[in-house]
Amino acid sequence: MSSEESASPRYFVIWSGRAGLMNTIACFALALPCALGLLWFTERTAVPTCRAYGEVRGLVFTGVKHYSRDESTTVCMYTQATGETSEVSFQKLAPFLTDLWVSFGLDLTFTIPAFAVFLALLRTLAFLSSGERRTAA
Repeated sequence: MSSEESASPRYFVIWSGRAGLMNTIACFALALPCALGLLWFTERTAVPTCRAYGEVRGLVFTGVKHYSRDESTTVCMYTQATGETSEVSFQKLAPFLTDLWVSFGLDLTFTIPAFAVFLALLRTLAFLSSGERRTAA
């Protein structure tokens, strides 16, 4: 073992070389369905709120849209009786934390990398704890 290998922390072993590439691919491969599941769950949370708002005002609910420009914004889309379409910010319909949750859940550009990092941390913790059990035995 060279002095360079002994100086690096143990958890770098699982993120280097071919095994590191496979672990990274696995984290992102699992992050995608996790983010899509969160997206699906978040839409199921937002749609009843948007639909109820539209029914009270005589609007036909057509969908939820998420904009991630400078500020992350979620809107409910409606069609009026005249055929005009309109958008209402979800922030007007729900409390701040609910709006924050919905904006987070619908933004795949944020949730996919966030899940990948979370899964990488879990993988590293699992590796470290399995190594401690082997050395203790």
